[in-house]
Amino acid sequence: MDGVTWRVLGPAEPGPQPMGTGGEMAWWRSEDEGRTWRPARRVTSDSAFNHAYARRPLHVREPFVGFWADGDPRTFGPSRLYFTDGRGERVWRLPDPMSDERQVPERWPPGR
Repeated sequence: MDGVTWRVLGPAEPGPQPMGTGGEMAWWRSEDEGRTWRPARRVTSDSAFNHAYARRPLHVREPFVGFWADGDPRTFGPSRLYFTDGRGERVWRLPDPMSDERQVPERWPPGR
């Protein structure tokens, strides 16, 4: 499989709640069929809560390439939903609360 790059989006960096599920989101890549991995791009940083539950949407289409949730893994509480483009350069968060099924996602972090 020469020339094939594998990419994974997940909570692979330390997050604000150590010893809990999740962390900061990052793209990692492998060019040797998964034998070795290296970080490609950090997607989130300085978050208030750990990110986790990363998923790849069906029928991926830019900019909806990966999505996940955040929350405090130490307690039951609110969670927000995020998604990113294929390069991890742009992140959006769904409004909280959502009052309409067609609300526009907001860029995250605000002002970015």
